[in-house]
Amino acid sequence: PLPRRVWGGPCLHSTCVSPVRQPAPVLVCAFLCDQAGRGTAATYEYAADRIKPPRAATDFVLTGPDGKPYSLKSLRGKFVLLAFGFTHCPNVCPTTLANLGAAYDLLTPSERQRVQVLFVTIDPARDTPALLKDYVPFFNPNFIGLSGRPAEIEAVARGFGIE
Repeated sequence: PLPRRVWGGPCLHSTCVSPVRQPAPVLVCAFLCDQAGRGTAATYEYAADRIKPPRAATDFVLTGPDGKPYSLKSLRGKFVLLAFGFTHCPNVCPTTLANLGAAYDLLTPSERQRVQVLFVTIDPARDTPALLKDYVPFFNPNFIGLSGRPAEIEAVARGFGIE
């Protein structure tokens, strides 16, 4: 299981976001609900730390919705919003994706071409690429869900400061 301490910047609706400098700027929206979706809101632990100075994001390769490898490098030149969560999350994950969708809808068509939202599951046992392909586009058809092996996802999370 992935750790439950969350890194980010100023909290917004219990979800932490913070810019990370790299060739394709990334905002990390990290929300780690109770990892198996069990319990109540009182059992969730949220924390945020600001990392100064911001560090460069490292490339990663996870499994895309079509089952093929998908890398952060493929988005070079775009502004990337990177969210960690899981499809069985009862409230924070879908609310955050809905908020990202609403914000995305406020962009002009030319701005939308420069922005990509990625949702990385922290529950790859249940969140298969096929499930993510159905779930993530519900919030916006341009959003992409990524999965992978637990060790791969943990390495990506650690690369963004999620301990």
